[in-house]
Amino acid sequence: MTDHISRFVSDDGFALSYVRCEATAELVGHQQHKLSGATLEFATKGMIASLLMGTRLKGRGMLSLNVQCDLGRIRDFRCDAMGMGYVRALIRTVDDGDALIGNGNLTVMKQIEGSDQPFQSTVPINHDRFIHACNAYLRSSEQVQALMCYDITINENTVERANGFYLERLPAADKHPDCHLSNVYDELYESKQDYVRIDDKGNDEEVIGELFGKGELKKLRQYDVQFHCPCNKQRYADTLRAFGKDQLKELVNEKGVVPTICDFCLSEYEIPLDDLI
Repeated sequence: MTDHISRFVSDDGFALSYVRCEATAELVGHQQHKLSGATLEFATKGMIASLLMGTRLKGRGMLSLNVQCDLGRIRDFRCDAMGMGYVRALIRTVDDGDALIGNGNLTVMKQIEGSDQPFQSTVPINHDRFIHACNAYLRSSEQVQALMCYDITINENTVERANGFYLERLPAADKHPDCHLSNVYDELYESKQDYVRIDDKGNDEEVIGELFGKGELKKLRQYDVQFHCPCNKQRYADTLRAFGKDQLKELVNEKGVVPTICDFCLSEYEIPLDDLI
C-alpha cells in the first residue's frame, strides 16, 4: 500500500488522522541521510508527528518540528510537513556516546499562507520521546484535547512499519460524554501512552475499526504522502545576494562559483560569483 494520510470524523465529536509512511521514511531517513537503527526510528517518529499535526493546520502552509540538544548523537533535527502530504527532513548527528539525545527542546512552528508572522512554541524533550513531547505541546500550547500515537518497526536500514494516528476531541463531544470513542480517548490520554500496536494489514477503515470500533469514524478523504523539497538554485542565489561582496569572495571556490548544498534533500548548486555581485 502506498504511503498516505486518511482523515476521519465521528458523529460523536471526534476527528482523527491516520498516516502510513514506511517508504517515505526510509527514503528520507536512510537513502538521503544514511540513518539506521535508533536514529532512523527517531527521524521516522518526527515525520509521523509532523504529517499528523500538519493535517490540523487552519489553512495552507507548513508545520515544522525542530529538536535541538546539547548532548547525545542527535544534535539537530527538523521536519517540515507542507501542503497535502509533502514532507522533508534534515538531521545532524555526532559521535557522542551511546545516548541518542540528551535533554533538549522541541520547537513547533506553523506558517500559514497570508499570515505575517509564524506561530512558534517550545516544550522540553527528554531522551528520544518525540511523540510524548508532541503530546505535551498539544496540551500546553495548543490547549486542545488531542493526542498522537505511533507504531514503528525498524530493522537496521529498513523501515518495516511506520504508522500513527492523531485523535482530537472536538467541542461537540461534550454532548456525548459516555460514547465509546470518549472512553478510548480518556484511557489513552490519562495513561500518556504514545505507542499503540496498529494492525495495518487491512484498508484504513478496517485498521481504524480495529482500533476504535467499527462504524465509529467515517472517512472524509485520503491523500498521498511523499517527499518534496522546494529548494532551487534561484532561492540560494537570492539568499546569497544579501551577503556583502567581501563575504562572497570568501565563499567562492577556484572555479569562480559559490558552492551550496541543501541540508534537506542534499542537492548541490554552484552559483557564479558574477551572478551575485
